[in-house]
Amino acid sequence: MTNSQRKERKRYGREWKRIRDEYIKRFPNCEICQAHMKIVPAEEVHHITPLCRGGTHDKVNLLALCHECHQKIHEIDRAEQKKRT
Repeated sequence: MTNSQRKERKRYGREWKRIRDEYIKRFPNCEICQAHMKIVPAEEVHHITPLCRGGTHDKVNLLALCHECHQKIHEIDRAEQKKRT
């Protein structure tokens, strides 16, 4: 296991699973879909500011999302990163 894999594992260890599970209990529906008046169960928790960019597991930095919305966010982020380079 590489150092970066170890760091990634630490960031997403047992504590993250507990935080994620609590957040999904509190926000069981996708927050983006709900803003568009659609009720879709949340499957994933997204960091608004990624951990690699200084983000935290704090609730103000999290979004409960369905898989589709989570994918879209990351696609947009990847496209924006490509534009910057």
